[in-house]
Order: sequence, then structure tokens, then C-alpha cells
Amino acid sequence: MSITREEAVFAYRLILGREPENEQVIEEAMAADNLAHLRRVFLGSAEFSRKYDESARGALHVGRFQDVSEVDIDLDCTAVRAAVQKSATVAAE
Repeated sequence: MSITREEAVFAYRLILGREPENEQVIEEAMAADNLAHLRRVFLGSAEFSRKYDESARGALHVGRFQDVSEVDIDLDCTAVRAAVQKSATVAAE
């Protein structure tokens, strides 16, 4: 499964909170094997670490999540795909 241009742009917006700086970085993101790989690349980036490590300083831990034994994670990113498809449909109208 390849990454679409829209998914690559959406990853920049959702994970890094910004627009991609140029077409080259979009093409590089589209080279990811699948959405799980793309997500790992973005979440493992120095930019993500800098941005969210700084914003987390002094943040209070939310205690209600400490007793959670299990979290359902959508590794196939079906919710992201649905949002991208919906966004593309709205934009086409």
C-alpha cells in the first residue's frame, strides 16, 4: 500500500502541526512503505521530539490514565484514511 499525496500532507498537519515546506518533503513522505511506517517516521523525527518535549515540560500527568491496562490502537490508520477521503470529497465538491 503506497502513501498518497493527501496522506503525506495530512501527516504534516496532524503530527507536526504545520504545512510541508515543499514538494520534495511530500514526495519523501510518500516513499514510506505504509501508514504505520509514515507514522513512525514522523513520531520519531527530531522536529516532533523538539516540539513536544518542550511543550510537555511542566505538564501535569493525567492520573486517570495510569490505571488503564489496555489501549486499542488502530495500526492500519483507518480513521486517518477516512478523514483524508472525506476531506478530499468535500474539497472536490
